[in-house]
Amino acid sequence: MKRKVLIGLITLSLCFTFGGLYITEAMNGVIDNLQNIILLQQVGFQRKTLLTQIKEVQTDLLLKDSPHATSLDTFVRHGEAVEDSLNSCLDCHHPPNLQENISSLATIVEAYQKKLSKVYTLRANTRRLTEAKKSAYDAGEHLQYELNKLFLGADEKIATSTTHARQSIAASRQLLIFFVTIGPMIILVAYFYFFGRFSRAVTILSGAIKKVQGGNLDYRIREKLDDEFHQLASSFNNMGISLKEQCRLVESIQQRYRILFESAGDAIFIMEAEGDNAGRIISANKAAADMHGYSVDELHDMNISELDDTKSTTEIPARIRRILNGEWIKYMVTHKKKDGTTFPIEASAGLLECDSHKYVLAFDRDISERVKAEEALQRARQLAMVGEMAAGLAHEIKNPLAGIKVSIEILASELTLAQEDKEVFLRVIQEVNRLETLLKNLLNYARPPKPYFDAGDLNVLLLDSVKNAKMTLQSPNYFSEKKKDIQFITELAPDIPPVSADFAQLQQIFLNLLLNGIEAIPRAGTITVKATWNHNSMIQVTIADTGKGFDEEGLLKAFHPFYTTKPKGSGLGLAITKRLVELHHGQIDLISKKGAGAAFIITLPVKHHHEEVER
Repeated sequence: MKRKVLIGLITLSLCFTFGGLYITEAMNGVIDNLQNIILLQQVGFQRKTLLTQIKEVQTDLLLKDSPHATSLDTFVRHGEAVEDSLNSCLDCHHPPNLQENISSLATIVEAYQKKLSKVYTLRANTRRLTEAKKSAYDAGEHLQYELNKLFLGADEKIATSTTHARQSIAASRQLLIFFVTIGPMIILVAYFYFFGRFSRAVTILSGAIKKVQGGNLDYRIREKLDDEFHQLASSFNNMGISLKEQCRLVESIQQRYRILFESAGDAIFIMEAEGDNAGRIISANKAAADMHGYSVDELHDMNISELDDTKSTTEIPARIRRILNGEWIKYMVTHKKKDGTTFPIEASAGLLECDSHKYVLAFDRDISERVKAEEALQRARQLAMVGEMAAGLAHEIKNPLAGIKVSIEILASELTLAQEDKEVFLRVIQEVNRLETLLKNLLNYARPPKPYFDAGDLNVLLLDSVKNAKMTLQSPNYFSEKKKDIQFITELAPDIPPVSADFAQLQQIFLNLLLNGIEAIPRAGTITVKATWNHNSMIQVTIADTGKGFDEEGLLKAFHPFYTTKPKGSGLGLAITKRLVELHHGQIDLISKKGAGAAFIITLPVKHHHEEVER
């Protein structure tokens, strides 16, 4: 296409150049012809003027010595006019042959002037004057003859030149009309030819570009285009193929990263790092939503401070400043779920820059299980320490206590004592019994007997435990001031299958929790016992009371050994209960609020493998 346009432009340029040169030459020829015509007209006019002047001189010559003779001055002036006219012809530029003829004519005029002068100078001799007059007249006639002879055919040349000039002018006018009319038409034809081809190609290409901009990467130019536009269409089609392949690769990479992002086990957050919205969550994965109890859409546009525990929200700006300084930080913090419960996490966060914008990329891992494992390890160490201490106490204290107890009993039975003194001895014996019970509980916590698993009915065991608690409540030795009014409610699922467990240890667990509930209720209240089974491998038993409940410290330390809120408690009851539940591969949880009672939830497996217990 470019070559065709170039050839067309060169052709038009040559045509107009040669046409212009031709018109210029034609106009120059016309001008030359017109100049020749003008020159011939001037020559003819000068010839007529010279002839007229010669005739005037001839007339003056004939009228000499007559009444009508002209004056001498007039005669001289007429003669000088002939000479001046001839001299003006000599001053013009003529061809060499014409210039030679005019020079000879000037010689004749000079001779004619001399004869005229002689006529006016001779006065005495009439015969000689007549001869001079006749000679001068004959010279004048000869001059007219030579003049007519010299310019003979000038009129024909003028007519021929005029006709030729008119023909040249007509031809030039026709040529100008041709170029003026045909030239623009040629230009228009060339313009529409090239413009049509160019416009069609541009329309097809622009339409294809709009298709691709609209997302149709499969669109290809099928129309046949010429010249460079064909190459451009091929390049466009190749670009579409390459662009589609690149988009496929980008989509594949994005899909892989999206899968990694969505399937990651740890919570991933992308947050704003700058401005007033620093900390606002831009994106979060499913693990983050599940970890915090929200949906992914709910997490979007929340601020990370809404997930952090209140105690740690003040540290967020400082952490963001460290990240903006290029530091990749690791920290431990407490997060809270949608329901308000808290859990510990281990987080690592760093700077993420995308499209000249700064974000915080954070990875959060729930370490509740690890914290529990560490607590379990700590309890195991405590148990080992308690076991060693219990063994030493059993050896060092048990025998002396037995001797003290026997000695006091003998003294109390053999001595004659006042009633007040006997009560002192009895109080000593009771304290010794309490010490023996404490040592027994300590040994049971440190080195509990291995459970003996047997299948049984859990509902029957729970009902028996409730009956024992009622009997204990009705015992006159249990309360000292006022009898408590406590109602026992049982909600036991009838379809619970036989449970593999050590029922003696389970009864110890349930009875201990029931007695704790009785002690937690000041005067009147309710103790509810529930047992449920959701047709899986686990059974859940809930023992809830309406007592005084636990405060925050009590919730954290309730199952720790030697922690108690009772004036005479040993702090080993709940610790032993938790240990026995763990020996059954179960779990015990406490839900309580200060002044709103407490609920112990025990989760036990339906079946056990004795090999696991032996290990």
